[in-house]
Amino acid sequence: MRTSFLVAVGLLALSSLASAGPPDIMNAKVVTEPAGASLSSSVGNHLNQATEARWIAWSVPAVEGHRYLCCWGRGDKLSRRGACSLESRDRHFVMSDGHDFDRPPEVREIAVLVRAEDHGVEEVRVYSETCQLDAGGRTFIWLESAKVDQSVAWLASLIDEVVDLGDPEDLAEEALLALALHEGAAADSELASIASAGPSGSLREEAIFWLGEARGQAGLEVLNRLLDDEMDTDIKTHVAFALTLSSAPGAIDRLTTLARQDPEPEVRGDALFWLGQEGGAGAVEAIQSAVESDPSRDVREQAIFALSQLPNGQGTDLLLEIVRDKSQEASVRQQALFWLAQSEDDRALDLISGLLQ
Repeated sequence: MRTSFLVAVGLLALSSLASAGPPDIMNAKVVTEPAGASLSSSVGNHLNQATEARWIAWSVPAVEGHRYLCCWGRGDKLSRRGACSLESRDRHFVMSDGHDFDRPPEVREIAVLVRAEDHGVEEVRVYSETCQLDAGGRTFIWLESAKVDQSVAWLASLIDEVVDLGDPEDLAEEALLALALHEGAAADSELASIASAGPSGSLREEAIFWLGEARGQAGLEVLNRLLDDEMDTDIKTHVAFALTLSSAPGAIDRLTTLARQDPEPEVRGDALFWLGQEGGAGAVEAIQSAVESDPSRDVREQAIFALSQLPNGQGTDLLLEIVRDKSQEASVRQQALFWLAQSEDDRALDLISGLLQ
């Protein structure tokens, strides 16, 4: 038993060492060196030397929940599972939570790649440890043993720099994606900061998206705080969508509360829309309640649409009831009839035929 235990520990240690090395890289001149005490200084030194295009890269532990981070390029005639061509401009990023690609193993490490040229940062990419990369003949500098908090800090500083210089935000959004997939509290904190008071509305929205998509319970706590404190209606509607992306317990409950109680009709309407996509008993009850009693006509009509969107025809019976109920206001009955007409449900077709006789 002791021998088996020691063998298992040894294999785990070898696996950890292997994951710290460069990714599966081809067509590259690979230079490996320590990240050193300061990742920012190491990256800065290589940026200063980058008169011609090169790649600077390191790995960090990945946030839980994702199974595939790669791409394929039609322009390079690569197969979907072929090497990801770093230098191609015709590429397609693929991200999976494990429902596709034959459920590859969950990502443990991500590689953060920086394309440097003319002493500056041109692009930021992030790939899983299982993704094969083709560097197109460029120098590929691999920084070993990078610290996750330092990686988060460098990416956050790049985002600030891009915005301060007035550059297009594509690069900032690439850095934000990479940051969002880092494990740990430092990434949670930076995303929370950008979501709450980011340098632009679009970056705030991106941060909110990733808080829901990638950050689990910590992300949900930030989204809840935003809903409690935020005054911007557009931001709150983005939070409503982010709640549907969250796997954390309580996310859909908060969306239901938003649909019932938010003071802004636009926010309630958006929350009802997303509840219609989610379905379930709680969603049906909240949508039905809005149809019956929401003070805003627009929200009541949005609730009718949400009923039509419920999965597996969950809302059809309720729409039929609304059309038949002559005590309902005419506009609500008309909306219900319109959406029933879009369905392929035989009961809806029978009702419409009866009304036309």
